[in-house]
Amino acid sequence: MNRVLNCGEAHRFIEEALDDDLDERSRLDLDAHLAQCPSCQQFCRSAGTVREILEAQPDVYPPEATVRAMRARLETLIAQEPVPTLRGRRHRFWVVGLAAAAACLCVVTWLAVAHRRAPSTQHLVESRPEAVRPPIEGPAVAPAPEPPEPTARVALLTGALDVERRGHALEGSLQTSLLEGDRLGTRAEGSTVVAFGEGARVALGPETSIELRRLTTSARTISLSAGRIACEVAPHRGEELEVSTTEATIVVVGTQFAVEVGDTGEVEVRVVEGRVAVTSPSGAVIELEGGQRGRFPGGRVEPLAERMAARDAALLRGEVVATAEPRAPVDLGELFRRAEEARRQGSCSRATHLYERIIAAGGSGASAGTAQISLGQLCLGACRCPGTARRAFRSYLSGHGGAMREEAFVGLIRAERALGHQGAARATAQRYLSENPQGRYAAMARELVGAPP
Repeated sequence: MNRVLNCGEAHRFIEEALDDDLDERSRLDLDAHLAQCPSCQQFCRSAGTVREILEAQPDVYPPEATVRAMRARLETLIAQEPVPTLRGRRHRFWVVGLAAAAACLCVVTWLAVAHRRAPSTQHLVESRPEAVRPPIEGPAVAPAPEPPEPTARVALLTGALDVERRGHALEGSLQTSLLEGDRLGTRAEGSTVVAFGEGARVALGPETSIELRRLTTSARTISLSAGRIACEVAPHRGEELEVSTTEATIVVVGTQFAVEVGDTGEVEVRVVEGRVAVTSPSGAVIELEGGQRGRFPGGRVEPLAERMAARDAALLRGEVVATAEPRAPVDLGELFRRAEEARRQGSCSRATHLYERIIAAGGSGASAGTAQISLGQLCLGACRCPGTARRAFRSYLSGHGGAMREEAFVGLIRAERALGHQGAARATAQRYLSENPQGRYAAMARELVGAPP
């Protein structure tokens, strides 16, 4: 049963919802209040309009000449003030404080004048209350930094490659340029080889998820949350490759090795050639040489079987060789438990991969549907990946019904709006209304499409 809100509580919930900080239970309470309170509906519209206008405003900086003049004035005041006595020290403290306050006042005054010169945004409020506002022209601003030069590319590809970049889902293809911060994921039966300049290559096996944490000309850091990668770093080039997992961090300069994260989080490091240093979360360091494999946690070191070395080498050539060891049956309950644990720990990539494993194993069953909703909500919230969220909610709506279908519609609308696809969001809202004319979110959907209540 929904809790009855007063208008003051509703206003606070609206502000939290605009910041994406409102939990689902409170969101339902807010929707119920908005459905019967025209005053709060107007407040919600106004708050959303103000938020969109503010987010569309460009960053404004004082001219460099103003900054230099204020700094010089402060230095002059400080230099001219003697400090012979305790009383003098107190006097100097007040002079410096007043000078700093005057400098702040100058900056505020300058910003106010700059804002007064900017054109009015009232016409945006009146004509396009639901749209994302275009940038408002104003005083000269600092130029936006140039995007970083790509330092990696997709060299080989089999099957589909999902790329998540700054919250947007892309489909990778051969020769796709990759940037620092990109998240990559292969699907079942898929694989890819990523080339870093001329000195290093990393191959991803099926159902593997990585993040490119750092990309420079001499050092690369990769976070592996699930699946298997095979790495080759040319010796004598001084280029470092670091692979981090939840149980171990591997650092190499010139070697061939592989790292695999199992379904339950265990990590195996296999070294074909050269030497690697593996650091556990506790700080213990274990060195592995060619022909050895280590398992973490625990740090057990064993000889590397030739067939495993051949399998990892084949992956670097873009070939996926099935392991002779049968894969253990998937325990969906255990995967759910680990996904929720990763979610609580803030490991978005790990939780995302586990939910995707549940979806792949669950088919069209209820467990897969629950995982799709959980994945979508995770990506809309902590992960801030609306592209992945949209894909998860779409998958649910295409294959599932039941009580969570309304939640999937609302999640899809939020994801499309976060991506700036306002037309798609309105179309989804219209589809929701056709299925649920008296649904829990009908008032919100009618507001979005502009339909009468």
